[in-house]
Amino acid sequence: MNYICFKLHRMIKNQLEYIVFYDGICGLCNEAVQFIIKHDRKNKFYFCAIQNSEAFINKELISTANSLVLFEKGKYYFRSDAVLRIIKQLNSPWYLLYFFIIAPKVFRDNTYDFIANNRYKWFGKFDTCIVPDKKIKDRFLS
Repeated sequence: MNYICFKLHRMIKNQLEYIVFYDGICGLCNEAVQFIIKHDRKNKFYFCAIQNSEAFINKELISTANSLVLFEKGKYYFRSDAVLRIIKQLNSPWYLLYFFIIAPKVFRDNTYDFIANNRYKWFGKFDTCIVPDKKIKDRFLS
């Protein structure tokens, strides 16, 4: 990682508590980002398409991610853990779904993987990442 990328990565990690890395060409992922924005009234979350994330997250984490990674207060979360930790920060009644954290992780991650592996077939795929609306553009890191 070059010096500029390292400096940017360090700055982002120190200043932003919640970053959602998502598959920018996935229809489901883009809908999920819009859902988070709509229900995140405190504007806690920032977003970065995995396709544009080299300055923020290393390649090994991207390959592990499948479609979604959450950076929360200095730590990365993957798969169902990422989804549930995002839900926990949303407004009522959505944060109540965090209750599913008590389900066995194997079950939660298998369900996540099943959806993630079929997301393009079920929800479509874009040729390029969607450009955010001007009102929310400052919450996108790429």
